[in-house]
Amino acid sequence: MAVLALCSLLSSGCRSSDQPASFADALLTDIKEFSHPVIARAGLTPAELRAGDSATLVAAIKIKPGWHIYAPGGALRYTIPTRVETKLPEGMSATSDWTYPKGTLNGEDLVYEGSVVLTLPLRADQDLGPGRRSLVCSIYYVACEGMRCLPPEGQALQVDFEIVK
Repeated sequence: MAVLALCSLLSSGCRSSDQPASFADALLTDIKEFSHPVIARAGLTPAELRAGDSATLVAAIKIKPGWHIYAPGGALRYTIPTRVETKLPEGMSATSDWTYPKGTLNGEDLVYEGSVVLTLPLRADQDLGPGRRSLVCSIYYVACEGMRCLPPEGQALQVDFEIVK
């Protein structure tokens, strides 16, 4: 079941000079308890762009202690790796693919534990007019505690941002 989270970051205080990891920390800082083994948040830094500007879409994932999700790579014979799909508004494009950090070896598989930060570089078209925009990144994963895994699931994260003159 998909969870829709609105991550409007215009007032977050994060600047384009912030590193994605510190930006991700800011996205996850208010998570004190887990209602689910995996909680994901997303944001764009900077949250205000001009036509032609670049930005980074950051997907931050926090994983409950004792749980893991699968990273791309490893044997993956019986596992489903974490993946992200992005729906960008007209006038925005990705300049490369999502960056997935290397996971930790767990048997023959690579896993993420604790937290993980995924990034996607974006660019606003030169002729993009001002206004509020939204994008959606959907994160798909299998969460496991030891050898017990939940069915595959995903979280759809909406990110709002502004194109300014």
